[in-house]
Amino acid sequence: MSATHEFILWLCWELLNLCYPCLKNPVHDMLFPDAEVMEKHLSVVSFATDLLEVLTSSLPPTIDWFKSLPTPSNGLWGVYLILLEKSMCRPRIYIGSGVSSKNEGVAGRLRDYKYRERMPRYIGQAVDEGYKITHKGVLCWTVIPHSSTGFIMRSLLLLLETTFALALWSMHSRTKTYGMPSLLSWALDSVPYDGCCSHVSISEKVWGEDEGLTVAQIAAQDAEMLVRRAEQDKAARQRYYAKRNAADFEGWRQRKNAQIKKSNKKIRASGKWACKPCNLSFHSKFALNKHKTRASHIAKVSGGRSYKHPTMKASADAIKAAKTRHCNLCNASLASASALKKHKEGPRHIKKMAEASS
Repeated sequence: MSATHEFILWLCWELLNLCYPCLKNPVHDMLFPDAEVMEKHLSVVSFATDLLEVLTSSLPPTIDWFKSLPTPSNGLWGVYLILLEKSMCRPRIYIGSGVSSKNEGVAGRLRDYKYRERMPRYIGQAVDEGYKITHKGVLCWTVIPHSSTGFIMRSLLLLLETTFALALWSMHSRTKTYGMPSLLSWALDSVPYDGCCSHVSISEKVWGEDEGLTVAQIAAQDAEMLVRRAEQDKAARQRYYAKRNAADFEGWRQRKNAQIKKSNKKIRASGKWACKPCNLSFHSKFALNKHKTRASHIAKVSGGRSYKHPTMKASADAIKAAKTRHCNLCNASLASASALKKHKEGPRHIKKMAEASS
């Protein structure tokens, strides 16, 4: 093996062994029980020129080095780097992997970046802020493997993606450790760029796990995943109660409620959960379904309310025609005082009141 292969093998093996079990997909430990297995599969991977010098340097890589990374051809899997630049702003980078044989591997994945909706979260935000993707290069690559070794190579490339993301620090936060071991050979404060990666890929599901594992391995993985979820739920509860029991609990509660109201208002404005017949929008599918059970919605859709006896309908029609219980704002007549009260407390009436007062 070359010196580059040996050093990256050491980095990947350190990552796999020092990473907390609850933060990684247990399938990686199953596929790489020892360094010899990892070395065997890493030997077919090629790396970018000067990658070893960059990873072992006491100074972070330059933007020019990122721009020198080769552009991949079709028929390759690999780990890629996206460079984004904007005048008078710090550059940003993103590291990902392309391991699909259906869209020509990593080259096909890079072509997806022509479309805003296919971009990862923080790349999309950067583009919205005026950044331009100025280079798409690869850090390592290999020929798309045979189906018999495809699963283990996907696992290896996810490990490599995580290793490079930590070693070059393409992570979005500059203060969080993401629970990962430190692989930087220079001070993070000296890095002249920002990252766009929201999480580490070592925790992701490896595509094709159901075909690549034995029944016993799948059962062991499921058991470990249950432990991981339990630990994550416990940590989430601890964070929640720490906030809840803080000295400024009332202030925290008010801020939390304000965030929820703002989010609900944004969802209603988007029209995602809308009732077109009633011209109303809701903040959740549950609220929309609850609205559809109301008599007002059913009457709107069916063209009128159904009554148990014809005389009840005639009586209601007579009261409505007399307009003894009438809402002038909505030009609606109701058959009873309770119906009028309920109407005035409903969202349609309140909405019209707000429009009339504005």
